[in-house]
Amino acid sequence: GGMGGMDGVTDLVDWKGSHCEETDVGSEFDVSGGQKLVKKKLLAAGSGFDNPKAGWEVEVRYSGRLEDGSLFDSEHESSARSFRVGEDTPGMPLGLLEGIKSMRAGEACELKVEAARGYGDGGDAARRVPGGARLIYKVHLERIIVVDTFADGKITKRALRQGEGYEAPQDLHEVTVRWSARLPDANADFLATADYTFTAGEAGLLSFWSLAVVKQMKLGELAELSVSPEFAYGSSGAPELGVPPDSLVLFSVELLGWTEVEDLSPEHDESMLKAKLKKGDGWERPRTLFEASLDLSLCRGAGPPLWSSADLLFSVGGENASLASRLEPHAPPNHPPPHPTPGHPVPSASFGAAGVHAVSTLIKSMHKGEIAELRCMPASLGVAAESTERIVLKASLHGWLKVEPVAHTAEAVVRKVLHEPTDVYERPNEEARCTVAYSVWLQPSGQLVEQVPSTAARTFTQGAGEVLPAIDAAVREMKRGETNLVTAPHLWAYGADPALLPAGGSASAPSADVEVELALLDFVKAKEKHEMSVEEKRACQARRKAAGTALFKRGAMAEARKKYEASNRAAPADLEIDAEIDADGGIPPAAKAQAKAEAKAAVGLLKGSCFINIAACALRCGDLSAVIKACTEALLLDESNSKALFRRAQAYMAESELESARSDLLAAARAEPKNREIRAALETLKLRQARARQADKVLYGGMFK
Repeated sequence: GGMGGMDGVTDLVDWKGSHCEETDVGSEFDVSGGQKLVKKKLLAAGSGFDNPKAGWEVEVRYSGRLEDGSLFDSEHESSARSFRVGEDTPGMPLGLLEGIKSMRAGEACELKVEAARGYGDGGDAARRVPGGARLIYKVHLERIIVVDTFADGKITKRALRQGEGYEAPQDLHEVTVRWSARLPDANADFLATADYTFTAGEAGLLSFWSLAVVKQMKLGELAELSVSPEFAYGSSGAPELGVPPDSLVLFSVELLGWTEVEDLSPEHDESMLKAKLKKGDGWERPRTLFEASLDLSLCRGAGPPLWSSADLLFSVGGENASLASRLEPHAPPNHPPPHPTPGHPVPSASFGAAGVHAVSTLIKSMHKGEIAELRCMPASLGVAAESTERIVLKASLHGWLKVEPVAHTAEAVVRKVLHEPTDVYERPNEEARCTVAYSVWLQPSGQLVEQVPSTAARTFTQGAGEVLPAIDAAVREMKRGETNLVTAPHLWAYGADPALLPAGGSASAPSADVEVELALLDFVKAKEKHEMSVEEKRACQARRKAAGTALFKRGAMAEARKKYEASNRAAPADLEIDAEIDADGGIPPAAKAQAKAEAKAAVGLLKGSCFINIAACALRCGDLSAVIKACTEALLLDESNSKALFRRAQAYMAESELESARSDLLAAARAEPKNREIRAALETLKLRQARARQADKVLYGGMFK
């Protein structure tokens, strides 16, 4: 695992010496851990990522000479020597082994081995190597056989050919192999080479498949497996195959491929299995509301299609009533629907509706261009069938149009992306200057009420209320050159401000929903806060407050609250106000103190108003802690702010903090003695306190008799 060949590699120099490339041919590397006792000169680069590790097998050709050119070891110059790394290797000095362990398959090199890593001061008389001699080897690492063990060493896998990539088959996948089997002392296979397909994890498989093949082998890998009896044919053997009891078996397995199968059932009970027949492209998948284009068919088991449709338009997560009605006749016959079962969201009598839901489940797991099947047990589609034959929905996903709620509209406005540029990513920020072309149709009548062509494009400031609120919100999600189809209710259209309706427009427009085809032709981003002057920040603060109020009037509380919070973030700090006024030569020095005070007061007044409005939004949403926090912030700016005191008192009363509510209401009454709402709240509070005291008497009255 990890980076192949990194065992024992201590630094970048070691790593480079063990991962040589073609550009390193002729270069020399120290491969003795920085001791300069073994130097490797690359003659030809190898391939793959791995260097030999302990327990792996290698096949290597090599010859050894002394510095005077005399040959002392040529036994394996033309025929490779095979051995397992880490085991005893007679005649091979430590330096040669170190060099081999730094190589990759196919690599050729020259190794210079100092005596301390060679035959030492004593030399080797049998090889005519004198004491203290430096050794020079030419080495070609022909093959690395990766050896893995499983089940405490009871299964050994020798990878005779490495596979491709990093992926391996997983549980539920349908795996196809080419295999054969023999006994260790036999001259012939008892299972001749044949192709075999199995489902990973299924009952009845010899257990070595799950331990040494599934999750372990890569595509195209060829391995020899040595399998102990308990993971092969066990204590009974396989008499029909000629396998005696308690036999170790050697299997040859080539992994030809697999079909990915995934459990998509809500309860993960394998009642809805997806089989990926052809991989798609990219990383994106359709989401709920997207409009997908696909081919779809339905069959039972491996039978022929009972129904099919090409180029079907499908709303992911939608009712798709037309499709449901076309699927309905193909339910398994003569079987009434079952009672609702946990985990199946559509357990009703409608096979068609359940089928539509299943298609949504399938499509949301697919990539563009993918072909897949969803193999469903009848009960998962709301049908009580006696047969357990699966109902198969097969889909080929051509593509989709993105359909999604527009941010900051409480999902009231929805956009469908008709065209999205792939080479741009930037979008307008708040208050950007946007240039658009659009057409607006009333719904459901389809009447065209406004058209702005690209030849007479309109430019507006985002968030300034110059266009329909739906357009204002949608452009924030768009890229330059993008076209959307936007649908919006009347309060996000002409109902928000009838003055936006062109002259001569339909009288029904303010109460009508709309559909807008909108193209964002260009935009210029607004300045970020750090780029603004104090006056620009104050103007931005006021604009965002106004935008929040417009959202509040449309009932979009969460979005309004965000605008009010954005307004407060835009406000200049006191130090910024001081610095800008000090630097303004047009203000007389004697007037600067007053100018600073007035500017700070105006900024504070606007911030306080936004805090109160934030509290109002939070109160409508039931977020009492946010109400208390916002009002407290407002009171830090003005401790006598009656609106902040009143709003905080309302939150305290809702939390039954009656004494805190009383304190705030009394302070609010002192600040605004004629306010009827405050007086009414005090009367309500008195009644609640009286009831609370009476309840306390009942609860505690008998304790002191």
